[in-house]
Amino acid sequence: MKKRIVFYLLAGIAYWVLWQSLYLTRVAVESSFSGTYMIGEAWRILYLTAINFFFFEFLFNRSDIRNKRWLLLAAKTLLAFLLLTFVFYYWMYWGYQLKISPFPTEKYAVWKMALAFFYSSQLSVIYFGAVNYYFDNLKLRKDKQQLLIEKQQSELNYLKAQTNPHFLFNTLNNIYSLARDKSDLTADSILRLSKILRFMLYETSNPYIPIEQEIKIIEDYLELEKMRYDDSLRVSLEKDIDNPKQAIPPLVLVPLVENAFKHGVSETRTPPFIKMNLFLEDALLKFSIVNSVGERKDNGTIKENIGLGNIRKQLELQFQQYELTTQQCENEFRVELKIDLNSYEQGKNKLHGGGR
Repeated sequence: MKKRIVFYLLAGIAYWVLWQSLYLTRVAVESSFSGTYMIGEAWRILYLTAINFFFFEFLFNRSDIRNKRWLLLAAKTLLAFLLLTFVFYYWMYWGYQLKISPFPTEKYAVWKMALAFFYSSQLSVIYFGAVNYYFDNLKLRKDKQQLLIEKQQSELNYLKAQTNPHFLFNTLNNIYSLARDKSDLTADSILRLSKILRFMLYETSNPYIPIEQEIKIIEDYLELEKMRYDDSLRVSLEKDIDNPKQAIPPLVLVPLVENAFKHGVSETRTPPFIKMNLFLEDALLKFSIVNSVGERKDNGTIKENIGLGNIRKQLELQFQQYELTTQQCENEFRVELKIDLNSYEQGKNKLHGGGR
């Protein structure tokens, strides 16, 4: 309510300035300046501001029309008429007695004077109504935009909440396999898991992290996966990064690596391989993964799993400029990701009501 009062006061001041501009224009032509007139106008507009505030904030509302409350609407209209005629007349007369407002010297009947004030007040109703309508619609658009922002943020949080346990469960399965085989690598794998858990608990809730941190998690995950396989698994990760501190959203790259193992290497009968290439220059990120795949019975297609599907949705919510493509060949599956990381700011603007 306080903001609305300030809004009407500012609108009233603007209305007074408008009238004074017209008055001063006339003064410049006729050379008939009157300070009393300007003060009297302020007194008049003070009343009109208060009355229009009462009209648009309390007296009239759209529900009366929607619910067809015609009798109530008629009573409110009569009250508005009285406030803009007789009450307005006595307000101006009070100002005259206080010597802050001029008053017609001719003697007219009160009702004629009241009608004269009514006619002069109609423009204020139009003015305040138009200003109120414009800013109310502006607020409505902002509210709708805020709801959209909250919806998108909730969806993004939901996607991250899905990705985190999904990635973690796969890692736990790896350690379980080592423990079942009583491998000497179990202790080392648990240590690496603790690093991943720390990342999941404390970093994935952040809007972005340095890319070097995401790479470190990928390297730990690769080491965990290697423990499950013998020397037949070939894994390579080539990096060409100009800025290790470049900010990226967490879990942008990790699910792609996870996807290569879970839906590619683990289903390969021939010697498995994963080739990764990470390139970053001037905030342009390119990440490609090629992994071996086995023969498939579903027409050679690979459906997107939770991780790959989620990363596509997260990219859509956070970036304006990105490409995520997949390609199925005879014995390999290729994923290529390209992101203009500068467009992450644009994505954040989209989440906060902007965007270019």
